[in-house]
Amino acid sequence: MTTIEDPVHPAAGVDLEHFERAAQKVCEAGFEALVRYHHRHGPGMVAHAPGGAMAGVAVRLHDQVVLLANVLYRGPTTDGFDRQVSDHLFEIVLLATIGQLVAQGEWPGTAQE
Repeated sequence: MTTIEDPVHPAAGVDLEHFERAAQKVCEAGFEALVRYHHRHGPGMVAHAPGGAMAGVAVRLHDQVVLLANVLYRGPTTDGFDRQVSDHLFEIVLLATIGQLVAQGEWPGTAQE
């Protein structure tokens, strides 16, 4: 077991290898979701958004944050609460990744000329 030894941010007993495996699993799932999103919707949904690609990403991010806040505000009153929270967080990560690709000119149809 690898543990984190950091006097500034102590995390005694944290299993770094477990954390890395868990983070990798989330990142791999995000990659798969991003590819499915791209195949399902095509690049134009982002590239040709009103106001530009980054504006479209920002609007969708805002929507997801508001939806997440509403779920959290209502609290765990229904079955599937944890799933709803997870889904919104996952969508936020997906949109942030798309935003990075747009910013780098790597999302199809948004290349910096």
